[in-house]
Amino acid sequence: MDVDVVVIGAGLAGLVTARDLIRSGLDVAVLEARTRVGGRVLNRVLSDGTVVEIGGQWVGPTQDRLESLAAELGVATFPTFDDGENVLVVRGRQRRYRGAIPRLPRHVLADLGQAQLRLDRMARHVPLEAPWSAPRAKTWDGQTVDTWIRRRMRTRQGRDMFRLGVASVFAAEAAELSLLDFLFTSHSGGLLDRLFNVAGGAQERRFAGGSQVLAEALATRLGQSVQLGCPVRGIRHDSESVTAHADGGVLVRARRGVVSIPPALAARVIYDPPLPAGRDQPDDHDACEDAPDEEAEDRHVSCLPPAGGRARHGTCRTRRRRRAAGASRGVGVSGPA
Repeated sequence: MDVDVVVIGAGLAGLVTARDLIRSGLDVAVLEARTRVGGRVLNRVLSDGTVVEIGGQWVGPTQDRLESLAAELGVATFPTFDDGENVLVVRGRQRRYRGAIPRLPRHVLADLGQAQLRLDRMARHVPLEAPWSAPRAKTWDGQTVDTWIRRRMRTRQGRDMFRLGVASVFAAEAAELSLLDFLFTSHSGGLLDRLFNVAGGAQERRFAGGSQVLAEALATRLGQSVQLGCPVRGIRHDSESVTAHADGGVLVRARRGVVSIPPALAARVIYDPPLPAGRDQPDDHDACEDAPDEEAEDRHVSCLPPAGGRARHGTCRTRRRRRAAGASRGVGVSGPA
């Protein structure tokens, strides 16, 4: 098959990329390894017909592109249920409370408040378009969020509460997150209050029918451009073209290639010629040094050059100890520069 652009991965990043390319008049093929679309958004239907999400599920203020996509596709949203009591379990002890913050000793609340003020102030110094250029980027990227918590917070209860909040929002433990990544995400999301809150925050609304309906509606519009059950094993690229080799003898030749799968999966693809060393180690901070762009949608963007050229990068989700958060995406571009 010969097309203008081949897109690897049919998550939201790949599908939106394909939509935009087709709108510009290009012929596009989307190859997805799974037998479904959506990547990290996935619905499950319970026995009573209720739809629940296993992956990403919420949308809130500042997430303008996702809200715009839902409106375009005719997918409605509804308020997240936020009435009644909250249940908090810390160190095996359960307590119930109402409101955003549980009843805690004053010195613990002061510890939490001071930590949040400091982190919000630090986050404002992280440029959204180039987080690696922050004045203290190397220092912040050289430590985890948990390192900062242990060094800066005074109370055990405060540290426990903050770690719990981080794990709830980032789908990763504080010890697995780069502090720089944490600060960038906080800044891009409207700072910590907005990230942690339901009303007026990142968990404010959900999608009618489940978040996966967004990907399914996009795929329906793209029609036969989307091919499921086609795991790409290898990508050959040179100054003229990109060729994707998938299972079942599927071979797609294109002028450009977009790799829109998470970095950990993208690293399993065999590239010919091999990628530059920095790009071939997606968890290494050095891969971020020359990144020209960072999108607030938390995508991993890499432009693969002609053979022998230098890759261009666009993320700073770094450090080997951090897991990819649930909303992260991977997007790369292969082909002639």
